[in-house]
Amino acid sequence: MRKIFIAFIVCALSLIVGCTQDEELVLTKEDASNTTTSIQAEDLMDESKTVICVYVCGQVVNEGVYDLESGKRICDAIILAGGFTEKADRIAINQAEVLVDGMQIYIPMEGEMIDSGVSSGQVNDGLVNINTATVEELMTLSGIGESRAEAIVTYRDTNGSFNKIEDLMKVEGIKEGIFNKFKDKIKAD
Repeated sequence: MRKIFIAFIVCALSLIVGCTQDEELVLTKEDASNTTTSIQAEDLMDESKTVICVYVCGQVVNEGVYDLESGKRICDAIILAGGFTEKADRIAINQAEVLVDGMQIYIPMEGEMIDSGVSSGQVNDGLVNINTATVEELMTLSGIGESRAEAIVTYRDTNGSFNKIEDLMKVEGIKEGIFNKFKDKIKAD
């Protein structure tokens, strides 16, 4: 009876894998004997869908980090962030642009001047460079308002570049709790 059950599991898995992939499923006798009667649904899910992570900030209802399937566009991330605020400049960004993992999407206010290209504090990886970012760019980080952003620039001008991102906690008013809110969104090049 056990051999029939194992053969059934092997056939079922072969059919499932054969329908979704061109790879061949090969189970050894040892693999088959370790097979249990409960097959986890997540083991059978399509793994071809990649999840990416983007940071949406500025003039959106709910700033934050959002997970989306690869291939989604900026407009999809804005929807997840609750949409635009009343002050948002809706045409300042290309909402049809395809998202990239680690991307930062900043929605400016109407009349706010932003660079159309890569700004001094940000690069294509979506991270804010704490050694070159302007006050405005630093303010895109969660927990960093104008006074903290100015304190960062003042500290940097007085003491030189930050050697590592954790050095940011040397700036007055930036402790571990605030630092943890944005540590994955910064770099110190």
